[in-house]
Amino acid sequence: MDLSCNSISASFVFAHRPPQFIARYLANHDWPLWIQRHYLLPEYASFRTWLYLIVTAIFFPLIVGGIIKMRLRPYQVKLDILKFGGEENRPRIISVRHDEDSRTIVKIRAVGIGVEKFQGRKGDLQAAFNQTVESVRSDENAPQYIEITLSTFPLPKLLRFDEHSERLTEEGQFLIGQSRQGVIVQKISELPHLLMAGTTGSGKSTFFKQAILGLMQSSPKAKFYLIDLKRGAEFRVFEKVPGVKFAKTIQPALALLRDAKKEMNARLDHLDAAGITKIDPEKDHLPRIIIAIDEASEILAVPHRNSPDKEGHHESRILVNDIAKLGRAAAVNLIVATQKVSKTIIDTSLQENMGGRLAFRMATLANSAQVLGSKDAREIPAIEGRARYQFGTKSLDIQAPFLTDEQP
Repeated sequence: MDLSCNSISASFVFAHRPPQFIARYLANHDWPLWIQRHYLLPEYASFRTWLYLIVTAIFFPLIVGGIIKMRLRPYQVKLDILKFGGEENRPRIISVRHDEDSRTIVKIRAVGIGVEKFQGRKGDLQAAFNQTVESVRSDENAPQYIEITLSTFPLPKLLRFDEHSERLTEEGQFLIGQSRQGVIVQKISELPHLLMAGTTGSGKSTFFKQAILGLMQSSPKAKFYLIDLKRGAEFRVFEKVPGVKFAKTIQPALALLRDAKKEMNARLDHLDAAGITKIDPEKDHLPRIIIAIDEASEILAVPHRNSPDKEGHHESRILVNDIAKLGRAAAVNLIVATQKVSKTIIDTSLQENMGGRLAFRMATLANSAQVLGSKDAREIPAIEGRARYQFGTKSLDIQAPFLTDEQP
């Protein structure tokens, strides 16, 4: 679209301001005088405009089509080697695009050939394209269109926390995982809150524990408020770590959240009095506060009207929302994990304040869309620890760090 608009604009410009080097060329090569007059004189500008537009209309599609065909041809040749279908229903590559995560997505129109045939020949596809085939899938609404995702830099299936923990050299850092662009080390102050979701067995709990361990390593003076209303099983390994407070039931959890909000408000008052915009834990000698909530539905979901803890759940939702809105300036950060995200579990305003999103494999398209705004989480391979990380404009596939049950 931009190219065609630029071509039309150029037609008008050249028609009214003919390039002098072409005029000199026509004069020096003895072109007929009537041609030179039509090219140079102002009264022929309308004639030149229509001439250029007609030439553009004829040649622009041919040039663009030729460029696209040349760009697709190397991929088409490689696909043809595998001889899917006959000559009449030979699969045709209709687009090739490269995403920000160093992947190539090849879209194919394959009439009469099911996606299963392409999936069954994954090894042949890898050999033909000389790249790792990460996925082969068809469009649910148009099964004749198939997308093959290629990668020159495949992700590892295992990334050990111990092998990369030395990267945590600054206050508030923790590991996100290995992307195709390298190992991602994130400062929680930049998020400032992280929302993660994924089905059972996807690696969500392992990531949760290694993130907390990483923050403990990079921020030894930080306070950790760990909330897990499913008996605290996931956080049991941190039970004897100094500076850690646990909550396994609703009332202790409320007490922790109230303390966190009270401390946050005191820090905000300090900011107003000092005329500064945010707390720097190292410079201001105030410990960072990390509030980690596992299985958030147990404390943040809208309670049943007959629930005995109904008031407590309502208060917890209000407290967490307030912390999410104001915690960044006060160095109070949230890490919230849940199996799925919906407004009845994670309030809409809370979702909007969670700057970082980490989605492990999700069971449905709706769950994926709630976390990432796309279907990417549903299409994550069934590899434990594989996830999609979003922060700002960044959206990357990652392999999360692995932590044994015995650590720390």
